[in-house]
Amino acid sequence: MQDSAIWQFSLNALHASWWGGSLLVALVVFVRYLRLRTLVIATMVVTLGLVMLGAYVRLTDAGLGCPDWPGCYGKLSPTHAAAEIRAAEAVAPVGPVSLPKAWNEMLHRYVASFVGVMIVAIAWQTLRRRRRDNPGTDDPSARIGLPLAMVGLVILQGLFGKWTVTLLLKPAIVTLHLLGGMVLVALLAWLTARHLGISGG
Repeated sequence: MQDSAIWQFSLNALHASWWGGSLLVALVVFVRYLRLRTLVIATMVVTLGLVMLGAYVRLTDAGLGCPDWPGCYGKLSPTHAAAEIRAAEAVAPVGPVSLPKAWNEMLHRYVASFVGVMIVAIAWQTLRRRRRDNPGTDDPSARIGLPLAMVGLVILQGLFGKWTVTLLLKPAIVTLHLLGGMVLVALLAWLTARHLGISGG
């Protein structure tokens, strides 16, 4: 049971392709049509919004609003899973599942996946800039270490977000997820300062 909770993935093929396809389109737009500096600043702003949304999920007790991951009862949205949500709410009217709670949780997941794509796009653009310019350049915006570290961290954050739900809000996992979010914000602030010329580090 514990193993299945760790590796569980609940999204039917059609809905997974919709979600994945929309993220792929977003990635192409971020890589091709946004300047790197603009993308970094936008990612910082959206990530701060994500942290506040995560706090709102916690305050509204919506962490198990959709008790599977990444979908909601295997569907793309609470609207698609309305029948399952109503059935769960009928069994436990004051339990963790309701349509508003499900939307709070799924909005957090949507924005989190969007942030993940933005961070991948930052790394991609930075790598492309590094290859286009002289690889030995001292241009801070061409340094790839920090963007690659953020890609690794955002993948880990996605896993912690999944385990927060599938392992039923275990305090250690919730705490690691919170700490990961704080570290991600700090790294993005550092990268933003670099691109704004506030810090040469």
